[in-house]
Amino acid sequence: GFIFGKWWGGNNKETLKRYIGGTLINEKGMFKQPGHSVNYLASHDDYALGDFIRIGSGKVEPETIVTDMTSHVKLDAGEMRLNKLAALVLFTSRGACMVTAGQEYAHSKVIARTTAPDYRIGRIDNNSYNKDNQTNWINYDFVDLNSELVEYYRKLVHMRKKPVFSDSSAKLEFIDHPNPFALGYHYRPGEDSSRPELLV
Repeated sequence: GFIFGKWWGGNNKETLKRYIGGTLINEKGMFKQPGHSVNYLASHDDYALGDFIRIGSGKVEPETIVTDMTSHVKLDAGEMRLNKLAALVLFTSRGACMVTAGQEYAHSKVIARTTAPDYRIGRIDNNSYNKDNQTNWINYDFVDLNSELVEYYRKLVHMRKKPVFSDSSAKLEFIDHPNPFALGYHYRPGEDSSRPELLV
């Protein structure tokens, strides 16, 4: 809910800090070390991140029948900002980073017409684990359609290679703000002080 400026599911700024910090046991999390945490925004089940944002921003309803895939997949400026914000938090969190295929171009899992009967054809699928068809396949035309987001992911992957993310002794400090949805954070080098810092 953070990306929409609306907390839900028992989350708040403090839980967001725990996620970014690696969900550590000593902070009411599950892991002993940040490297044990696997962070992701979407996986094979539930909605694709792009669809979660399309629904959450009000572009479509879950039961909308999509008839024009090009206009459906093409992100508007608001959707682009939300996708980038979500990706930024993911790539700057401590722990392993998992990205599902197509997330970098806001893939949409619209149920494809096949020989198998399905009364939900044309609707967004929230659990497409059993569909080896166009519902899940990568469509490179759509990659080009949202190339700005693809380039943003490319830059995040490049940034993620910086030593501060592999340095288990790096210090993470949060920069608070009275706004419940404003949060900054600062990675400082640990034992090797010559390594670069990162301010998010």
